[in-house]
Amino acid sequence: MDTLMTDPVRLPSGTIMDRSVILRHLLNSSTDPFNRQTLTENMLEPGQEKIPKLLSAMSAAKEKLVY
Repeated sequence: MDTLMTDPVRLPSGTIMDRSVILRHLLNSSTDPFNRQTLTENMLEPGQEKIPKLLSAMSAAKEKLVY
């Protein structure tokens, strides 16, 4: 996907994904897309500790843009 992660969540497997992406996946399949284990929306944990790192990466990427 070509979108920036804005609402990270941690799956029980430890994988971090954007909430909107995993919720879209859960509409079609109630499994973790990485290990096929059962997954529900209630099993997602907030990944807010990743936001500062995401913001830093976004700033660095903006500095590299060529106009």
